[in-house]
Amino acid sequence: MALVLDETFANGIPASFATLRQQSGTLTATYNSTLQAVDLSNSAAAQSIWDVTSQQLRVAGEMELDLELVADLSGGSNLRHAGAWAVAGQASQSNGFRFSHLRTDWQLNQWAGATTWSGDLAGNSSPQYLSDPFTMVGDRRVLNLRWDMGSKANASNVAIEARVDGVLRLVCASTFPSLRPGIFIYQSTARIHSIKVWDAPQESLADLSFRAFESTQGRRVLMSPEAAATGGPSSRLLTEDIGRRDATVLRARASGGPVVYNLGLPLARRNQYQGGDGRVMGTVKIKGAPDTPAQRRVCLIDETTRLLVCEVFSDPITGAYAFLGVSRDHKYTVASYDHANNYRAVLADNITAEYVA
Repeated sequence: MALVLDETFANGIPASFATLRQQSGTLTATYNSTLQAVDLSNSAAAQSIWDVTSQQLRVAGEMELDLELVADLSGGSNLRHAGAWAVAGQASQSNGFRFSHLRTDWQLNQWAGATTWSGDLAGNSSPQYLSDPFTMVGDRRVLNLRWDMGSKANASNVAIEARVDGVLRLVCASTFPSLRPGIFIYQSTARIHSIKVWDAPQESLADLSFRAFESTQGRRVLMSPEAAATGGPSSRLLTEDIGRRDATVLRARASGGPVVYNLGLPLARRNQYQGGDGRVMGTVKIKGAPDTPAQRRVCLIDETTRLLVCEVFSDPITGAYAFLGVSRDHKYTVASYDHANNYRAVLADNITAEYVA
């Protein structure tokens, strides 16, 4: 294992370093000589990749980015995000893995389309921690992708691991023949302070002792062996695409045999219950003469279950926020929090979503 790229951009962008790829709009890569960094920018509501084509495709490898969110170009849509894109180098130029932060979640998505910018197969997501948000201008994170597309991948090992500031956040067992590093942005400007690439993973990827069933075998399921109290084998059934409250999970009980526990709601996707054709809109302002629009974290809470349905940031210019595609059958509380801790939270309850045609 060797460090094959350690680029800090101290002397500019190396010649033939990377290729600009954009779904629409214009992706630019501008050298910031003062900060010795590269600013990637595209205001279009579309995927953009700075594909580091100076690096060869590798069956196994690792990349690390020091990335900063510099500008939100999404207006009121709250869709700006950025991150890493491990590029597969195929005819469909977007094929690979996208690791990014959108709104309040870290996401690891596989793209495997027949044509460029198609074939987003969705993927895994994990809520951000208090220590690793990447949604506000000025947020800066170290993103790491470690992959091994070899013979063990998709059998007993994961194929790719995604880390934020050194903490493992997401994994995937899907594979491509090989990958190379890339940087991703969407309706934003992101600053690359440095990029490192290794010709092999610095450490072996996790052996989770699972078998990942293919989509042709029905519901996506992972079987994970567990030790039973009697010493005999038992198993835990982890289902990913369950959307009912009566979903069940088999677990080992004290005697070693399986017993059914109802874990339906934690496994279900929230929009099975809160989704709909409604909309909740409003503005956040600091009281004064006149009132001043402000960007704040705004939460939509179901008043019956106290469940957090959705979370957005209000627009920094207008203070406007919107929760789209929510149910009109629930009463909600909207809570606005001041992340600078200068003001107490402001709440508005007994809110019903309005119909959106």
